Amino acid sequence: MFTMSIFRRPWRPLLLLLAILQIIACSKNNNQETGPDRPAQPWVFRSVLDSQARMLTLALHDDLWVAYHTDSCSLYQAWKGYVHLQGAVYDNNHGPQPISIGNAWIRNPFLQPWSVQHDGQEMLKEVRYGGHALHKGRAQLMYNLILKDGKTIRINEQPEYVEKDYL
Repeated sequence: MFTMSIFRRPWRPLLLLLAILQIIACSKNNNQETGPDRPAQPWVFRSVLDSQARMLTLALHDDLWVAYHTDSCSLYQAWKGYVHLQGAVYDNNHGPQPISIGNAWIRNPFLQPWSVQHDGQEMLKEVRYGGHALHKGRAQLMYNLILKDGKTIRINEQPEYVEKDYL
């Protein structure tokens, strides 16, 4: 009969599991604790927002929330306020969806803002959302601009709230 050596001693699988859980916990804490304080948890999430699907929302500061269209990789709006999380996933009510509450600093009117030109010719074929990641408490948004000749331009965006005193 074949048995793996790790299971010959009943305490070894438990130690292995505890070690894996500790590594995961440390990894999560390292990414979360090194960044600025955020006004909501989770502070980066995908959802429907203002009746628009595939939105990525970031709670950067009490004074700044931003949302992006993941289908066009473009800024939707930046505002001071919050997101009212409503709907089946959040409060078991079917029908309503999350909505942004507050005054918009900016609302982007361009649904397809990307353009790549060479010698006056438009080269952009497609824009693809490449996902987002958290690194040292900051969000990184990744986009791929796919050109007609097959080349790809990778865009990494790191939105952040910065306060400056100009007086």
